[in-house]
Amino acid sequence: MFEINKIYTRETIGIILNTNTKGGQWATGCASFNNEFYLFITIEGPGRTGHNYNDKFLENGLLEWHGRTGSHVNWPTMQKIINNKTNIYLFIRYNDSPQFKYIGLGKCIRYFDEVPIRIYFDYEERTLKSLEKIDLNEIEDISTIKVTEKEILIKNRIGHSQLKKLLLTKQEKCQLCDIKRDELLIASHIKPWSKSNNNERLDIDNVLLLCPQHDILFDKGFISFSDEGNIIISSILNDDEFPSLNLSRNLRINVNEKQKKYLKYHRENILKK
Repeated sequence: MFEINKIYTRETIGIILNTNTKGGQWATGCASFNNEFYLFITIEGPGRTGHNYNDKFLENGLLEWHGRTGSHVNWPTMQKIINNKTNIYLFIRYNDSPQFKYIGLGKCIRYFDEVPIRIYFDYEERTLKSLEKIDLNEIEDISTIKVTEKEILIKNRIGHSQLKKLLLTKQEKCQLCDIKRDELLIASHIKPWSKSNNNERLDIDNVLLLCPQHDILFDKGFISFSDEGNIIISSILNDDEFPSLNLSRNLRINVNEKQKKYLKYHRENILKK
């Protein structure tokens, strides 16, 4: 549902979940939806309310998180979190920006019976960093690696690295807006990674260079493109949502012949009708 190391806002999370994430619990550091938890964490600094919970990464990479004022181990919410009874989605930022980086599903490793409660989380990005230290050239038979680990290795070490570098030599910014900062640009597969064969996964014509917001909209099928490059906006979105999503019916991208087969797949299988 969410991709590790991608940037999300509460608003784009709401689009993915198809729910209203404006105000209420979603304006706090801990929200729940469908019995799953979403933690929005400001690292080593004050959040929106100005309160500094001193959330931080430990030397071993674990995430130290503090519950809201007054929280304790006997709260039903905290019981579910500390006993890993449900999914816990972790989003972090380093200032009061509306943009958060997703670091994966969290798992409570240790908790402290304090008020507010203090919890140590392990998380998927930490596992990724360990895997990324593996030298692919030193692995004699990559088929011996578990499928999930193999995909992580290939996608993060080759796919998102080399493809993005190659894209940046051809494109200077998001293909739909003016965002130019490298770390905010994403090599977004047209035909999804999970549905592509090995050649398609590493095909430069199967990727677009997009900013986080447009990448999410494209990845989740809220937008697509015609063979002429004109944007196609899903009928699920209302016109009054366009400004906040940085969308316009006049947007277009340049499309080459080799990209057309991938865009056809995206329109037929990913675009929300």
